[in-house]
Amino acid sequence: MSSTTQLRNSFLLYAISFFVGVIFKIMHLPYASLFLTLTFFSAVYFIAMAIKEFSQSDKMDTSEKVMWVVALLFLGLLGAALYYFSGRKKITSAASTES
Repeated sequence: MSSTTQLRNSFLLYAISFFVGVIFKIMHLPYASLFLTLTFFSAVYFIAMAIKEFSQSDKMDTSEKVMWVVALLFLGLLGAALYYFSGRKKITSAASTES
């Protein structure tokens, strides 16, 4: 499986488990803690994959890489969505033009 597919799948798992876990927790349904635990592990995996992806890129300078690390760590799902939908375009467009 390619790293792009892994990143997409981990983001989807992160987002879906987050929203399902929050809804289950608000409604006091069983297995809310299971979904929130799944959210934590999928978030850690997504963040690790994203950091690996942009740390290997030479199209971003160091300050931008630090900004993305801070955003991913402190903004949670919002930072992940910002990176996935807008930040990756700089990396993936550069990779596709080099091929």
